[in-house]
Amino acid sequence: MKTKPYFLSVKALVKTSDDLYLLLQRSATSKNHPGYWEFPGGKIDPGESFDVALEREIKEETGLTVSLIKVMGSAESEIIDRRIAYIIMQADVEGPSDIQLSEEHDDFKWVAKKDIDDFNLCPQFIAFAQGMKE
Repeated sequence: MKTKPYFLSVKALVKTSDDLYLLLQRSATSKNHPGYWEFPGGKIDPGESFDVALEREIKEETGLTVSLIKVMGSAESEIIDRRIAYIIMQADVEGPSDIQLSEEHDDFKWVAKKDIDDFNLCPQFIAFAQGMKE
């Protein structure tokens, strides 16, 4: 039995100096999970290291410059033709925290860690967010 191939995606818990974390609301026109909330990040381009990809994706989606701190966890999901493994990093905002959303997202919120799982998160991130409270 042939299994679906795995693809890697990188996400980040982007944190401000006052311990608030960034959530992004997926665009209403998004192919997967429109209107749900997620962490910034995305796909890795061929030949790109995952840290460079994550910093690039965060910059493209939010306009923020970040520094990666450590691995926080992982998650996975499955769509029609593939499975996606997520590495979730902690990242600190470097410089101004003014958000400039890309067309991939409709809204953003800075929230306390304890409140992250109160949002309608993409299903693949629910268990991770609940584990953050422990």
